[in-house]
Amino acid sequence: MAAGDQAPHGNYVTGNIKLQLRHNIRVGTWNVRGLINEGKLHVLDYELERCNTLITGLSETHWKESGHRNLEKHTIFYSGTESSSFAGVAIAVPTPWVGSVLGYNPVNERIITMKLCASPCALNIIQVYAPTGAATEEDIEDFYRKLEECIENIPKREILMIIGDFNAKVGTTAHDTGLRNIVGQYGLGCRNSRGERLIQFAADNNFTVMNTVFKHHLRRLYTWTSPNGACRNQIDYILIRARWRSSITNTHTLPGADIMSDHQLLVCNMRIRLRRPVAKKGSRRMEVIDRDSFVQSLQEKDHCWHENCSTEGNVDYLWKSTVQLIKDAVRESQPNNRSEKRQHWMSWMVY
Repeated sequence: MAAGDQAPHGNYVTGNIKLQLRHNIRVGTWNVRGLINEGKLHVLDYELERCNTLITGLSETHWKESGHRNLEKHTIFYSGTESSSFAGVAIAVPTPWVGSVLGYNPVNERIITMKLCASPCALNIIQVYAPTGAATEEDIEDFYRKLEECIENIPKREILMIIGDFNAKVGTTAHDTGLRNIVGQYGLGCRNSRGERLIQFAADNNFTVMNTVFKHHLRRLYTWTSPNGACRNQIDYILIRARWRSSITNTHTLPGADIMSDHQLLVCNMRIRLRRPVAKKGSRRMEVIDRDSFVQSLQEKDHCWHENCSTEGNVDYLWKSTVQLIKDAVRESQPNNRSEKRQHWMSWMVY
């Protein structure tokens, strides 16, 4: 790797910049089919800036070992094998936002995780490059097992997105009404066994496949094109915990982005929208201000309460009458004049 600075992996910075997720941000994933060529790195740097992605996961970097590299506009955190340039995954962050990175974990050549300091809660990104269709079932299960181990280490209160090339086809999903919280209506092609495994993973871990949720032209839905251009498939995906699915406002590919790859850049627009707690109408906290007055009022009503209880033995009635008795005593102990409502530490001032 000739271009860019390199450094060991691990905690990178302290997260002194906080992402405001209540504002629109763009997250993307791209299978770049190798970044060994120095010229391709410069093209990637330019394209990511032009497409305005704040976080971009990269598959098939073909980089060895793990660490981070500084480009002109971005810093790339990567994970690979020590001995060969096989597979490789990475996450690119624009240089002005590198300060939001709390840390990253290069799990292996197929999985890398990153945590970013954000408001209202931390944002976790997992970039993946799943084994291809030629891999064995053992390889596939090992991949999903390690992925689930990564998920278990992330608190459920934090936002979690899994993005990347899953090498799976979930297929047409228009008739999967029973899976509507997992997949949308706009999957493409015919589902294969890898697609079944992906849907099973999403269902088991409560994720939604977001690029099957939004309706677009076909050229904005497929993510891979065969060398002869005859076949187009949807095999790259953006998943998010179902709790946060309403935060994704759109997901589609950007056909204009070009890095000499047979995959399209897949992006999603994200904006956190939290509901404010709404107070119930008519609910007002009752507070005892004058304790002596409250006790006196309670004692005066005690005789009437005993008479009512002696004639009515129903438990519900006894409970309701007791609650009402206390409310009446609190209400009667309140001062009639608002100016008299003052805390015990306040005193009248004479001028």
